[in-house]
Amino acid sequence: MTRRYQATDGGGYRVTRLDADLPPTPLERVVIVAGMARTGSSLLSSQLASTGCVGMPREYLNPIITASTSVEWGLPRESLRGHVGHIRRRLRGDDNWQKPVRFTDRSFGEYLRLLANRRTTPNGVFSMKTFWDQWEKGFVNTGQKLDVWNAPITWVRLTRTDIVAQAISYSRAMQTGQWSSNAESKGRPVYNETRIANLIEYFEHQNTSWDRYFQAIGVEPYVVHYESLAESTTETVSGLLGWLGFPDARPAPPSSRRQSGTESAEWQQRFLKSHHAQ
Repeated sequence: MTRRYQATDGGGYRVTRLDADLPPTPLERVVIVAGMARTGSSLLSSQLASTGCVGMPREYLNPIITASTSVEWGLPRESLRGHVGHIRRRLRGDDNWQKPVRFTDRSFGEYLRLLANRRTTPNGVFSMKTFWDQWEKGFVNTGQKLDVWNAPITWVRLTRTDIVAQAISYSRAMQTGQWSSNAESKGRPVYNETRIANLIEYFEHQNTSWDRYFQAIGVEPYVVHYESLAESTTETVSGLLGWLGFPDARPAPPSSRRQSGTESAEWQQRFLKSHHAQ
């Protein structure tokens, strides 16, 4: 059976679509947006991509996307261990038996360079967005070096001050499948205090991991706060573009809106009241 994937990132963008390929351009610079789920990464990425001068920042290390490119592009290549796991999942009747989960370290480096060859804008910039668990699994754990692209890297970090709201937003999105305001909800979310508490712990770990990583590589990234991005999108993105060296770039009007509403606020009040009482 031929395996086929229509993998999209958080913004509904099909990563392997051929019409997204750009003419081969010498790579001069890499921009990496380091974030977490529910920090506005899809909004920021679409804004940067719309300028035509900051690459095409997509979630290229998302396991669903690497599974798609593995089939459609031939990279990264599934490792022997991954292939055995693939067969075992199929024999067990697992629904996700088709999804490769392990790739060879060497082919992952080839994949990263292939991305730059296909997604570098005419001014020589390649960009991507990534979450810590994706970066750790797809880059750090496969032994990649920061010079894999043979180009300087500029780091942008996305954070969210209100981690409780972040956890609630993620909990709701997981249940409804509504990862952006442009998507349709597939069901009504149910409040689960334990799930929210676990997600807060998860996001705290993500934050700490990024902190330690940047300290280890000696980098101080440009920080974009979700709250500023959501409330003043154009001004926040323009400030980042100026810092990146593109003060004249003009992003397109944002096509999505902030998703939080009355029910999310009620969940937050309920959660905080419960935990203050403990």
